[in-house]
Amino acid sequence: MHNTFGLNIIPDNEEERSNALRRYKVVDTPSEDSFDNVAKLAAKIFNVPISLVSLVDSEEVFFKANVGMGNAKIVPRGVSLCSLVILKDEVTVFENAGTEPCLLSNPNVAGKFGLKFYAGAPLITHDGLRIGTICIIDKHPRKFTKDDEAILQGLANVVMDEIELRLSSIQQIEELMEASKLLELSQNNLSKMIMQAPVAMCILRGPEFKIEIANTKMFEFWGIGNENLNSPVFKQLPHLSNDFEPLLNDVFYEDKTIRLEEVKTQLFRDGNLESAYVNFSYQPIRELNKTTSGILAVATDVTSQVLSRQKIERAELTSQELIEELAATNEELNFANNELTATNEKIAVTNEELKSAHNNVQVSEERFKLAIENSESGVFDTNLKTQRTNRSLKHAQIYGYPDNSKDWTPKDFKRHIFPDDYKQVKYNYLKSFKSGIFNESFRILRNDGFLRWITTQGKLIYNDKNEAIRIVGTIIDITEKKELEKQKDEFISTVSHELKTPVTSIKAYAQVLQRTLIGEGNAKNKNFLERMDIQINRLENLIIDLLDTTRIESGKLIINQAIVDMGMLLKEHISDLQLVNTSHKLIITENTEVTVRADKERLIQVITNFITNAVKYSPLAQNVKIGLTVNGDKMICAITDFGKGIPPEEYQTVFERFHQVNRSDMNLGLGLGLYISKEIIVRQGGEIWFESKVNEGSTFYFSLPVYKI
Repeated sequence: MHNTFGLNIIPDNEEERSNALRRYKVVDTPSEDSFDNVAKLAAKIFNVPISLVSLVDSEEVFFKANVGMGNAKIVPRGVSLCSLVILKDEVTVFENAGTEPCLLSNPNVAGKFGLKFYAGAPLITHDGLRIGTICIIDKHPRKFTKDDEAILQGLANVVMDEIELRLSSIQQIEELMEASKLLELSQNNLSKMIMQAPVAMCILRGPEFKIEIANTKMFEFWGIGNENLNSPVFKQLPHLSNDFEPLLNDVFYEDKTIRLEEVKTQLFRDGNLESAYVNFSYQPIRELNKTTSGILAVATDVTSQVLSRQKIERAELTSQELIEELAATNEELNFANNELTATNEKIAVTNEELKSAHNNVQVSEERFKLAIENSESGVFDTNLKTQRTNRSLKHAQIYGYPDNSKDWTPKDFKRHIFPDDYKQVKYNYLKSFKSGIFNESFRILRNDGFLRWITTQGKLIYNDKNEAIRIVGTIIDITEKKELEKQKDEFISTVSHELKTPVTSIKAYAQVLQRTLIGEGNAKNKNFLERMDIQINRLENLIIDLLDTTRIESGKLIINQAIVDMGMLLKEHISDLQLVNTSHKLIITENTEVTVRADKERLIQVITNFITNAVKYSPLAQNVKIGLTVNGDKMICAITDFGKGIPPEEYQTVFERFHQVNRSDMNLGLGLGLYISKEIIVRQGGEIWFESKVNEGSTFYFSLPVYKI
């Protein structure tokens, strides 16, 4: 391996270390909030532009979390300073990298990237192996104290705990899913055996004895069709209720196995109800918790045998008739016995398979439950069928409970949601059943009455019918983080208000001066003033965006709704925008007549933002297309550019505050326009989204309800 340090960067235990890294199944995986949040926290604590959580593989260094390095995911191990961190247990610090002899030829230090400061703490596994780092980077030299090192090492410990917890969750879910597959296979074998059995068999579920599965012979006995599956058996066969319902209740509630021989009853034959003699067997079906959930019923028609014996007893047969009758009866009995023996053997094998599968599931459940209860994080595992939840002690404490002994259900989760946040949380929760991921931040009212902010991340698990059967995830108390954000927003609001007045004054003075210079014929200085006016306008727009952002966060964004003719608004506003966007032709491809109830000025703000972005991010294109259509009861506006497009890894953050497309060749703003646009549209009952292909372009949409006069 080529490296730029002039040092041996391969530790003696490299093979063991690499194997340890691979066992965590974390290399080359998508970004995850738990790691991103730690990296963001590190950048904020140390006030640095770059923070990384890196994993050092055999040939490359993989970035699990990346703050400030754009879309970078992998770098060669030979040039990454993280390769040096894993050589020792202590924090590695370069306060001024330009003076370090071993770094003079490193491209990150000597090249245009300009790395000057680096500090990295190793990620150390429970068995003492260093698999990666959490590091911070600056392009200016700086001091790094022992206290700073301790804080960085503490963050490394948090990252390592998250990696361990992540592995534990993966293993438990894999074991559980494997055991569930075995259980499902055994249940399928039982169903197949019932359908192929030579005697009448069925499974009745629950206290209502619903028909879960029954073979053709059983349906023939009953005289009904298989369209009655999942229906209570005595609802379909009321004439049998008096004789058999008490027996089934004894099996279900008393956990008894009942066998009856030569019971006289009524069976359907060729569509007619006839008297018959039947042997019955009823066995309880038990679940993991030892409770009875159903009954396995077997019925064998022995009418011919009973009638033959009765004839013999009445001496109504001649010797020859008796011999023939007995021979036929014995032949039937032998055949039936052989088939029943084979069926019993299959049942025995299937029961063993079911028992083994149940044991495997129970072991996996117990391990997973133990892992959750002993976790230091707020971990939960909710069974969506039983509505029961296993959760860690930390989970209970976040909700204000001293321990996790109290039963926890989705109803408890809903009960603690702060009323103002309930509608949005419910909406995103229902959406998660399609996406498979639930990721939301909201407020809760703890058991002790305190209001706290939490963020929860959950993953849904589905069965083979694509039904969500459980949700596994974590919660984190982010109240302190929200307080910091609130303080930051208040600071931004104060600064924005303070800047607004002097900027307005500067703009007025510049306009007066510009008119004076025009009168004097001073063209050179007039050009400078025009350029200054452009920059003042840009600064003014940034201040407006900052003010809108703080209003949104504080719930004070004003929406003045009125009836708006969207077709007329689009036509007039695009005409105005064309005058200031001379580099691109703004083409209205479709303009449907439609009215909405909305804030006209705010809609203009959204359309302007979409078109400004379309022009900015397609510098080599010539056209921007705008369309206005109606789909059902929704008005949809679409703006399409033909530029670089948006890479998939940025899809989730496009509408977040301060999001900026990773384009070093462009003069970017604060990354607030799309965030503000989304809030404007959503707060008026609409939706906002986009479609994009790299190197082909993007289309941004917003919709609003059609106003019907």
